[in-house]
Amino acid sequence: MKVLPFMMLSLFATNAFALSVLSARYERSSDSIVAQVSYTGCGNHRLALEVQGCRETYPVSCDVFVRDLSAPPGSITCMAEIQEKVSFPLKDYDLNDSYYRGASLIFQSGVEVVLPR
Repeated sequence: MKVLPFMMLSLFATNAFALSVLSARYERSSDSIVAQVSYTGCGNHRLALEVQGCRETYPVSCDVFVRDLSAPPGSITCMAEIQEKVSFPLKDYDLNDSYYRGASLIFQSGVEVVLPR
């Protein structure tokens, strides 16, 4: 019985760090951020951008995270590694607002994307 909570904690820790942004760039033709991501799991995943905290520099610099909205942490039992290209339209995340012109978006993996002015 004591092993089960440890195993659940172990799964939670594994999934908490299972998503990584390998590269990213701004794509003018679609006005989107296009990222190559790697994550653990099986099946379709729904990914979203989350802006967390901006430094009031000019232009602004913000920390950006990619979140997996498909499944709650700890619920993924398949450990396949998946790499795919995903697109995040700026308008879907209000990143086309004038506040973000020329902004540096820094992902949790250290990858940086600079938006157009």
